[in-house]
Amino acid sequence: MPLNITEASLEAVRAEFRELYIKDAKSGRYHLELSDLKTYVETHVSPVENELKLTLENERRLILSAALRNANVSPEGDELLIGRLQRRLAIDTVDGKRVVSILAEDGTPLVGKGPRGLATIDDLMRETTVKFPSMFNGRGMPQVNNEDASEVASKSDFNSEKARAAWVKKHGLAAYLALPTAAVPKSISRKSDFKTEKDRAAFVDANGLSAYSALPD
Repeated sequence: MPLNITEASLEAVRAEFRELYIKDAKSGRYHLELSDLKTYVETHVSPVENELKLTLENERRLILSAALRNANVSPEGDELLIGRLQRRLAIDTVDGKRVVSILAEDGTPLVGKGPRGLATIDDLMRETTVKFPSMFNGRGMPQVNNEDASEVASKSDFNSEKARAAWVKKHGLAAYLALPTAAVPKSISRKSDFKTEKDRAAFVDANGLSAYSALPD
């Protein structure tokens, strides 16, 4: 309800705003005292607005923190990524329910695998693990012992050309040439079934972070 400059009575004015009106002795009408309105906004409205902003910020942080933990974020990466990703979350109330939307870097809705082709929090986590692999446990760090032939299932398992050369020197060129280009995929029933982080990332990309998180250790 808008605040009118004058009112015949205060019955139509919300109770919290009535103190801003002064009755004119001649006309008997109530006039909105604009000089008092500025003070009222500063002392009553602004604190509430700031509190709402803090509440929204905390809501974003809680959502991101839970999603990052599910993605195995490292302790040092947690706070850094939350600060970076907060602006990628838009939270609104629709039909009495809180709805989270994922935004692209430019602030437009991000396309993804969710309803109506829009991105979900899982899509945002997939994007984040690809961009910042070193901030996640088991991502961006060697997980395969390239010196051990039993732990190398394919040529794609090597983390660097230096590791590849060291393996060939130890096990021979013939053994290296016998390796398949990529590991043969197998049925995945638990997190420990993944031989390489590349396989793990491919599974998450195809099935979603929720499906990966649901796998037993």
